[in-house]
Amino acid sequence: MRKVRRVSHQSGIRALAASWAAATLILCSGAPAQAERPHVGAREGVLRVHLLHTNDIHGYLGAREAGFMNPEFPPALGGAASAAAYIKRVRSEAAVAGEGVLLLDGGDVFQGTRLGESTKGGAIIEWMNEIGYDAMVLGNHDFDVGWENARRLARMAEFPALGANVAIAETGERVAWAEPYTIVETAGVRFGIVGIVTRDTKSLVPADQLGNVDFLPADETVRRYAPEMREKGAEVMVALGHIGVPPGYETRMESVEQKVALSPDEREGGLNAQELVHAVTEIDIMVGGHIHWGLRKPYEDPITHTVCFQTYGRMSGLGHIVLLIDEQTHTFAGYEFAHADGAEVTLFTDYVWPNPEHKQAIGAAVAVAEAGMDEVAGIVEVHLGRGDAEHILGQVVADAFREAAGADVAFTNRGGIRTELRRGPVTPRDLYEVLPFNNELELFEVTGETLREILETGVSGGRRDLELSGAQIRVDQSKPDGQKLDRIEIAGAPIDPAGHYTVVTTSYLAQGSIGWDILPELSSKSIGMNDLEAFLRYIEAHSPIAPHFVPRIDRINQ
Repeated sequence: MRKVRRVSHQSGIRALAASWAAATLILCSGAPAQAERPHVGAREGVLRVHLLHTNDIHGYLGAREAGFMNPEFPPALGGAASAAAYIKRVRSEAAVAGEGVLLLDGGDVFQGTRLGESTKGGAIIEWMNEIGYDAMVLGNHDFDVGWENARRLARMAEFPALGANVAIAETGERVAWAEPYTIVETAGVRFGIVGIVTRDTKSLVPADQLGNVDFLPADETVRRYAPEMREKGAEVMVALGHIGVPPGYETRMESVEQKVALSPDEREGGLNAQELVHAVTEIDIMVGGHIHWGLRKPYEDPITHTVCFQTYGRMSGLGHIVLLIDEQTHTFAGYEFAHADGAEVTLFTDYVWPNPEHKQAIGAAVAVAEAGMDEVAGIVEVHLGRGDAEHILGQVVADAFREAAGADVAFTNRGGIRTELRRGPVTPRDLYEVLPFNNELELFEVTGETLREILETGVSGGRRDLELSGAQIRVDQSKPDGQKLDRIEIAGAPIDPAGHYTVVTTSYLAQGSIGWDILPELSSKSIGMNDLEAFLRYIEAHSPIAPHFVPRIDRINQ
């Protein structure tokens, strides 16, 4: 275990600027709201610790417009410059009041912007070092360019980079370069923080990037390290996980109970945060992420009473909650909201004014990494939105892939399309935010019979993440996997089992990720273009575009 080494807040971000000055903070007005969870003793009998947290930064240090909130009139977000200002102010005020502060991150720090990718996360870790994080946990995307880079980032961090369940596949032993936990003392209270990486990383990252790295079950890992943390003086137990509480958690308790009752080998996928805090009793507080969905009001398990926090990610906001710790027993006694907006402060520049020097330093680094990304590439005349299943933007992306490859059929996964595309002029920056992973496009030549098997894989188990071009299919959800497709048309004609077809998809899926096990068994070749290049060429060639959504996937008997 390594104790936190607080870095000087006067030194500059080595990757970004020589120095940053103090910042002025403008907070949204409103008295703190009292949480519903009862706490032990009178208010004068508790210690107050400010929990500040981020997750899924994905390289978004720079200021930007929040088009996802209002596509027509997007409000301005201050990014890391506003976050740093807010954190500094909270620390200053907490020091005067004799209160504690914890600053944590839930993983996925760099993949998603040119600045993050061009430095393979180095610029993001340097910023986190400058701000003085107490701990982070690795996320699945932190392994996207190889486990060696995840190790590099962990070693760059001047604070503990956690991964208690990151192990060597052959032996099951924890890797030496990711610490299992840390113990941080603030306001006289010792917080034990254990790091959990989503076990689904094995299906989300290509096998050749993970090497011999494996991810052990979250519940077994917490039970393993909790006694050791207690023996070393931990008083309040925190799980810092790259897992999240999903939307619709209110109606999921039956399925949660069923899943946690299974052994790890019997479960389909790893535990999410809601499932983990129900499965174990050793955790007081869960700080999560991964799913890009925030909790304005924290989630509390009805049985274990573990409280969960998470933000929407991409540095759009900063989690801030006041933990109440019983002064006599140093046990977790509840929480209060620190802000009128709930458990997350959205970093609107109207609320949290970024420091000018800080903003300038990050802006300069972003400008170098993103040169040429603000030139207009074309015009989109309708808003291209996303959804829980097939959507208009997914169709356009798949059309772009099919045209680039000259293929009969194209398909991709919904999770690879990361944001919507607003109506109006679009730039390479806009397109990059839609497709930030630089996946190569892979072309397959298959028979109609094999194409049917591929498409059956895309709808198996009720999957709804398939985005399709060049084909029309009908899915009968009442039928078993492998037999769900009762109609397949290619270019308007029924599929010929003995015919020959060309199919294009991303290298991410071609390598067998997220259940596409059939694809690595087939021969493919790169078309010499990645997904973003194909999308950009499509927009340039067809601008202005005004696509109309017509379902290509018909689902019956749902």
